[in-house]
Amino acid sequence: WQTFGHEKNKHLLEIQLNSNLLFGSFLFMGPAGIGKKTLALELATKLLNNNRLKGHPDFLYMDSGVVGVDEVRDFIESLNQKPFIANSK
Repeated sequence: WQTFGHEKNKHLLEIQLNSNLLFGSFLFMGPAGIGKKTLALELATKLLNNNRLKGHPDFLYMDSGVVGVDEVRDFIESLNQKPFIANSK
């Protein structure tokens, strides 16, 4: 793990990764600026076995900014599709 801190969280995620018994989703929450997004993106690189997430067909990201109902519905619909390359989305 390259992410600084979050040792307990990284340990729990590592257990998940090594057991291949991953939860269907993860929610990273807390105050701004503590590395939630960084840790989530690093988890995604490990799950997809790919250091370049941008343009990866199985990588989906939605920023928590102002998002409309239609964008959320489209995002959820895309999550229901099978992965293209990786074992998971």
